[in-house]
Amino acid sequence: MVNKDSSLDISNKTAAIEFDTITRNKASKKDLILLDNLIQEVNSYGYSIQYFFQLQAFSIKDRCLLPVIEKYIEEFEDPDFSILLLGYLGVPKLYEATTFLIKIFSQPNRKCNPQSCMSTRQASSSSLSRIKDERFQKQYRDLIVAPDTHTDAHFLIELLGFFENEENFSLLYSLLTDPDYSIRAFSIRALGKYKQHREQLLPILTKLSTAPCEPIVKESIRYALRSLTK
Repeated sequence: MVNKDSSLDISNKTAAIEFDTITRNKASKKDLILLDNLIQEVNSYGYSIQYFFQLQAFSIKDRCLLPVIEKYIEEFEDPDFSILLLGYLGVPKLYEATTFLIKIFSQPNRKCNPQSCMSTRQASSSSLSRIKDERFQKQYRDLIVAPDTHTDAHFLIELLGFFENEENFSLLYSLLTDPDYSIRAFSIRALGKYKQHREQLLPILTKLSTAPCEPIVKESIRYALRSLTK
């Protein structure tokens, strides 16, 4: 839970100061103002934080802050700040955040730098996979197959593994032949949770386990086989 204890002041802690200095040194003038405004607005709800990073303690009990965090996610110039906030929203059963996270995932992807694996789509879909909101399974499937978002949909694929749904199974099964080996790996892991299809999956996965493949695919096959045979 985000701190509400006004007696807990970490503004004089060396590690906090150093972390905050690094954060602020990379921020634009606009983002510096947004960082200060975010902290002030959070504290106006009865909280007591001095630094941006204290929001990583966000929990289901802090759902009143959701509109505030969503607003700033869309305002920061540096995607790194938005990515961090998106990650903080990955709280199990925080269903109020689902539609916003789907919206962010649907938008053009933003990265800290072109080589980074961290992006707004990665962060939003990772949070969705932790929230596990079963009401939006069709939207997850649509985003997985959409050409614009398909290659970023790994965590949405993983998410489908938590819902026993024949439409989900059919999609995951079709991804076994996807040209992207990382998509195949995530679909295999998700299929490992479909024990009701054990008889259909075991021969296929056993055959795949003997074929040359990338290490991430090999590990996913081992995981799925273990899960299906428990």
